[in-house]
Amino acid sequence: MRLLVLGGTGQTGKEVVDQALKAGHSVTAFVRNPDKVNTTHQNLKVVKGDVFNDKSLKPVVEGQDACRLVSWLPPENHNLSRDIQSLLQPSLQP
Repeated sequence: MRLLVLGGTGQTGKEVVDQALKAGHSVTAFVRNPDKVNTTHQNLKVVKGDVFNDKSLKPVVEGQDACRLVSWLPPENHNLSRDIQSLLQPSLQP
């Protein structure tokens, strides 16, 4: 499975990335700061971007089978997960 992880540098995000890699999945970690990614693996791709910017997010979504949002969201962006879902839905594989 090709898994996109939004927010792969925090404690939870790192765990999601590590478990997915151990399970044999191809993982794309979409992060603000790639220098915080300590994991290296042949099935890990790290992409710098901003979940609040559709232009940086949309290209990385294409070709993914699933997505996990583990990024912290400030209260003023409480609808972001719904907005991301609407952006991702057309691009994710059926």
